[in-house]
Amino acid sequence: MTKQNLFEFALNNLNAELVCIKFKQPTDFNPNHYPVLKKMGKWTGNKAQTVVILQTRKLDDYKEDVLVNVLKGEKLYKTDYDIQTFPMGGIGIPNI
Repeated sequence: MTKQNLFEFALNNLNAELVCIKFKQPTDFNPNHYPVLKKMGKWTGNKAQTVVILQTRKLDDYKEDVLVNVLKGEKLYKTDYDIQTFPMGGIGIPNI
């Protein structure tokens, strides 16, 4: 996701949220393989397989406990990643 795409997303989705999961090591985790995560919004990742980003439509679409449970089921624990959330309601563009 480019900075321009982030800017457009923020302008067009003021009630939305971006969620960035940064993994400490490359992983083949694909949130799109999990219906419970897929219904939260649009997921994208980087080629290095170290970051996945969720774009929600509404602030309450993202459920961190659900995400953490899925990650735990994949043997990815809280020490393996960092989660950052960015509500789009006027906080600016995150530096991811």
